[in-house]
Amino acid sequence: MDKIRLLLVEHNAPLTCQIRQICREAGLAVVGEATCAAHAFALIPQIAPDVILMDVLLPDMGVLEAIPLALAHAPAAKVILLADDDETRYQSATERIGACACLRKDLIATELAQLVNVVAGTETRQVSKT
Repeated sequence: MDKIRLLLVEHNAPLTCQIRQICREAGLAVVGEATCAAHAFALIPQIAPDVILMDVLLPDMGVLEAIPLALAHAPAAKVILLADDDETRYQSATERIGACACLRKDLIATELAQLVNVVAGTETRQVSKT
């Protein structure tokens, strides 16, 4: 089976490095990285990601605007939001506009790989996001 292809949209360099390492260890392929939405939109057609990991606090636009634009460039992609705090305040709004899940950044080390596999359809086990 082919590796799940990820686009990472995160402006925090140390976190980006941590996510890249977690993905590598889990057999996931980070095929692109962007620090803002505009850069991500330019990359999406070139790299065709299966999953887009997107920070909820983008420097150039609100995530509620960014999700539909990202999905317009890659309709089959799944979007997972990365939140600094309680993701429940983002969950219902983001699901209405196309995000699959929202994960707190403090849970990335323990839950990211499994969540990516779940939303990509390669794993059915539920993850605890709180």
